[in-house]
Amino acid sequence: MPPATEAGGHRTFHVPPPWPAPGGELQLPRAEATHAVRVLRVRRGERVRLIDGQGCEGEAEVTRVGRALLQARLLAMRACPGELPRPVRLALPRIRSLARLDWAIEKAVELGVGAIDLFCAERCVKGHAGADESRCRRWREIARAAMKQSGRAVWPAVEMHASLVELLAVAGADAAIWVADLTGRPPSGCGVPERFASLLLLVGPEGGLSEREQALLETRGARRIALAPHRLRTETAAIALCARAAELEWGRLTDRTRES
Repeated sequence: MPPATEAGGHRTFHVPPPWPAPGGELQLPRAEATHAVRVLRVRRGERVRLIDGQGCEGEAEVTRVGRALLQARLLAMRACPGELPRPVRLALPRIRSLARLDWAIEKAVELGVGAIDLFCAERCVKGHAGADESRCRRWREIARAAMKQSGRAVWPAVEMHASLVELLAVAGADAAIWVADLTGRPPSGCGVPERFASLLLLVGPEGGLSEREQALLETRGARRIALAPHRLRTETAAIALCARAAELEWGRLTDRTRES
């Protein structure tokens, strides 16, 4: 099967599972089919790349096209290469600028983050449940578009949490925690011991984490990471943390490959 950059180029479509075995037929969801037919002008006989959002990719040949219909025969499928070897989550507080959050979520997905957690810090902007759910739907779609654009096959979950306590419970006790903090240590030389199953990257609100939240993170063994000698905006710190984690995890995978 050709690599993602060759199999259909930007003709990548998200088709949730279940999929048939190779040789079977499947149908694109209506929104994906409409985009394929009306915008990308996909025609019968063309080959496209399909992703299931859970880490699998496939190559398929288009067999039927309609106004809002696209059916294809699955030719091959495999686990999509390119995911970070250890799951990485990004935790962001509410901020006033939705556009800045949109940007941070998009770039985090491009850098390989597997889940995004928005949380209500004690010193951040407050909201209400209805608006939160509507915004989460929007952010999930931004994450889906970023998954397709970047060539990934994993659709990162985007969830909202009422507090830092709730967020840490979801992350689990086996997660190493990095917190962006101007008073912390530079990221050079930082590593994540093998005993941790995942990595949680956390950025506080513009007003800073409260003393109670800082104490909670201390009890969890969180590591404070200074990303620059000056203060960064929330979304800038988030992407700097994601880039450092991606570099670290890919280096870890490369080292293992060389050893074997």
